[in-house]
Amino acid sequence: MPKTSDMRESKFLKKDDVGRGTLATITGCVQKNVAKEGADPENKWCLTFSELDKPLVLNSTNIQLCEMICGSDDTDRWVGKRIVLYVDPNVSYGGKLI
Repeated sequence: MPKTSDMRESKFLKKDDVGRGTLATITGCVQKNVAKEGADPENKWCLTFSELDKPLVLNSTNIQLCEMICGSDDTDRWVGKRIVLYVDPNVSYGGKLI
């Protein structure tokens, strides 16, 4: 039987896509419309990877981590860098673990 998370299609990476950790090579940082179909456009910055079909939508924390890992705030310098994408079960937002 499928998991319910497998029933929700997404154009963007979600936690089930990275499993226990996925090594990925950054190919770019682009803006993508993340709005649901029929909603007004909502553009967000996303990282693309050579090994993955889906981009990662960046939030403030991920941007800061990439700056530290890649040693630059210039996203052009991130291209070619390899990072591990993983789920941190201890992340909270609004007082709830997410």
